[in-house]
Amino acid sequence: MASNSMTRIWGKLKNTTFFRETLSGATLSILVALVGICIVFSIASKYFFTFGNFESIGLYASIIGVMGAGATIVMLMAGLDLSQHAVAALTTVLTTTFTIGMGIPLGWSLLLVMLCSLVCGLFNGVLIAVFRMPPMIATMGSQYIIRSLCYVLSDAKTILFKDETLEFIGRGSSLGIPNSILIMAVVFFVLSYVLNKTIFGRKVYAVGSNERASFLSGISPVKTKLIAYMISALCSAIAGVITVSQVGAAVPSSGTGSEMEIIASVFLGGVTATGGKGSLFGTFLGIIVICAINNGLTLMGVQSYYQSMMRGVVILIAVFMDTLRMNRARRI
Repeated sequence: MASNSMTRIWGKLKNTTFFRETLSGATLSILVALVGICIVFSIASKYFFTFGNFESIGLYASIIGVMGAGATIVMLMAGLDLSQHAVAALTTVLTTTFTIGMGIPLGWSLLLVMLCSLVCGLFNGVLIAVFRMPPMIATMGSQYIIRSLCYVLSDAKTILFKDETLEFIGRGSSLGIPNSILIMAVVFFVLSYVLNKTIFGRKVYAVGSNERASFLSGISPVKTKLIAYMISALCSAIAGVITVSQVGAAVPSSGTGSEMEIIASVFLGGVTATGGKGSLFGTFLGIIVICAINNGLTLMGVQSYYQSMMRGVVILIAVFMDTLRMNRARRI
């Protein structure tokens, strides 16, 4: 009797949206890999499996995690955004410029930088959706433009910035949880709701699965892509605010060379290069895997260039896994 009840419960669980989208396939694989990575590093370093170290992983993950959430929206439509770190850096520079240089209150400064990020996202979206430029080329070009603007506005210098409100955002805690991690959780929750419960979310998956068919069914791929790239840029701005609040300074070069970490995390989480498949939960797990590897190697005293080599291996594994998923999908 009990066996039959468990069978029925398991059958219902397998048919739920949560199980199909988050606890199966690529997501389940990355979850198992994360557990294995944690076990290996816990054996290699006695400091890895501690609350303080997990908090450190979470604080770093909060920055690239927020950007990864935005990148997922874009990549679900077979897009790409290489300008995210540049937009985040611009956010840190503009925040200090508006607040210190112009004397604008912090709240209004943050609102202005969010609006500036939306302009950056709209610029990317127009290049890709309207002028049909390849996403990699378009966002790479905007990345160089935005990064150069960071250096011009800051005179290529690090700008120290202390503010109690920002310190509370980046270094404070609520209910024992760092605020940076809470912000990341809110971003993932909101965007998960948008993807799974709104018309826009269904449009994202439709455009990613088959752009031509979505157009014929009445969906505007151009409008959907414009909104997606604006969301990606807005997430980058939020990550930039977290960065300046944690560091206490605006660093125009922050994030340089780290663009592929986000893309690798999204691929690891199950989003395919052709779009149409993937989830934010998978992206979250991919982010944690990348951060855990970086943290574990640092605790083991592995030199930075070996860490870069390991990140390259992870990126290749992510692309290889994506290729296997696409080949399997074609055979089906």
